Amino acid sequence: MGIQIRHYPQDAFCADFFRVEDFLKQHGAHGINKNWHWARWEWLLGHPNLDKATLPQIGIFEQDGIIVGIATHDMRPGQSYIICDPDFQHIKPEMVQY
Repeated sequence: MGIQIRHYPQDAFCADFFRVEDFLKQHGAHGINKNWHWARWEWLLGHPNLDKATLPQIGIFEQDGIIVGIATHDMRPGQSYIICDPDFQHIKPEMVQY
């Protein structure tokens, strides 16, 4: 099956929160995404000034129900960050387009 793209739900602390956090921990342990890791994810979604209406702008990229990448902002939509599983580098153009 191909890559599926979903919007993050408007509820910050949902099941996807933990799935994304696990994805970031898994790849951070291998030295990937040193500047956008699980603690930054927790900070973003737990920040009291987060506009929860912007959460659906975060994209979750999955294959067969497994997260292979996320496209996210850091409190300011329009400023984007892409974190991608190294085995799925071919989806980066699609992530940038998102």
